[in-house]
This record gives sequence, C-alpha cells and structure tokens, in this order.
Amino acid sequence: MRRKYIISVASHKGGVGRTTTVAALGTLLARQGEKTLLIDMDSQRNLTSTFLGIKYMPRTTVFDAFCNEADLPIINIGENLDLVPSSIEMGGLESIIMKRPGRESILAGLLQSIKNLYDIILIDCPSQNWIGMLNSFVASTSVLIPICCDSYAAEGLIQVTQMVELASYSFNPILAVDGIVLTRYNGRRTLDVAIEQELKSHYGSLVMNTRIRENSKLVQAALLGQDIFTYDPDCNGAIDYANLLEEIKLKLEKI
Repeated sequence: MRRKYIISVASHKGGVGRTTTVAALGTLLARQGEKTLLIDMDSQRNLTSTFLGIKYMPRTTVFDAFCNEADLPIINIGENLDLVPSSIEMGGLESIIMKRPGRESILAGLLQSIKNLYDIILIDCPSQNWIGMLNSFVASTSVLIPICCDSYAAEGLIQVTQMVELASYSFNPILAVDGIVLTRYNGRRTLDVAIEQELKSHYGSLVMNTRIRENSKLVQAALLGQDIFTYDPDCNGAIDYANLLEEIKLKLEKI
C-alpha cells in the first residue's frame, strides 16, 4: 500500500460485525508489515476488549483526548499494531462537546501529528453516537460499511450514507464510501441472496464481491476477546477477511 489511508468502519446498528471487521483487517495488515493504528470510538469498547481483555481498564482513553485536550493514548498491542482504547464515557460525548467550536473535527486534529506514522488507520465507529461517527468521518479518507442481511439492512445503509454525504459536503470533500460488505452471509437463505441483489442494483460496484460468510468461529473469537486470525486462521471467517482485504487494497489502488 503506497499511500496512507484512514478508513472508518461504520454501521447504523450493532451486531453486524463492525468491530470484528476492524480487528480482522487490522491484524492482517499488521502481519503483512503495514504499520497500523486501530481507534475504538464506541462506548461499548468491544475493540478495546478484543485486544486488551474485558477486565482491563486503561488509565486514559480516546474520551480523555476528546474532553481534556490530551494526546491520543496509544497502546502497542503487537508488531506493527497499535490501539487507541475507548471507555463507556464515550456514550456521553455528545453532551460534553456539543457547544465546543469545531466539535466535528476534534479527532482530525488529534490525528494531525501522528497520522503520518502509520500506513493505515482503522476507526471502529459508534453506531448510535452521531457526533462520534461524524468525527470519524471528518478524519477519514474513506468509509467501509458492513451490513448483515436482514429486513432493516437497506434502511441502516441509507442512514450511514447520508451521514457520509453530510461529512463530505460540510467538512471533508475527499470522503467517500469505498465499499459495502455483506456480513453473516448465507447463500442458502433466500433473503440474503435477495438483499445482495437489491444492494447491487442500487449501489453497483460499491458492494464488495467478497462476502463474510456466517461462521460460528467469528462469534467464538469475539466471545473470547480474540481476533479471528489468532483464534482460527484457517476457518471460513479468516479466509473471507483475507479475501476482503485484498479486494479493498485493489479498490484503494485505483483511487
């Protein structure tokens, strides 16, 4: 990867594999020699728990950087892999910074002095905290949207793409959706196939060819607080994420 990228991984609701996607792609990028930073912006702190454990509570988190004008707290979690942890206090971020001038660009400012230290930065966006999602988009070069095949998939996708359009129009003109990835996919289910066809008819090449198949190993890894490549690098989930990363790289190279 010749250029440097900041990619927000965003969804309108939880349970679609957003954090699993960030953890899997980040781990694999680091193993491929890319200097990678993961940022947990979600108050549920699932990405933080994946790498640091459920019981580990960092002394400083991304919340402190937002509210106390501190530097982003960066924790090394592996070779070529760093993490900015989150905390449950991120759930109240909106009320705390709402009246602050430039509140939409706080994360972009925090990244200004460190972003060139990394080949790629992946942001695990909050699904319900709109100011946290907007900050992520303003700081990013592109957005990846994971969605699962249920009856609310299209509605949630529209809400995220509208937020991308707002961020692009008002704050970050280079921002764009680079990919929509289907997760928890089962090709034997009529609904999954129908939703995929509908999305491709509306969004065309934005829908990634790689689907993340429904795989119990992905769920087991998440429950144990592990990324899929550590838990079972040979399972379908790991294979799918490896293929997804190669497809993402091809898309980025064409930009």
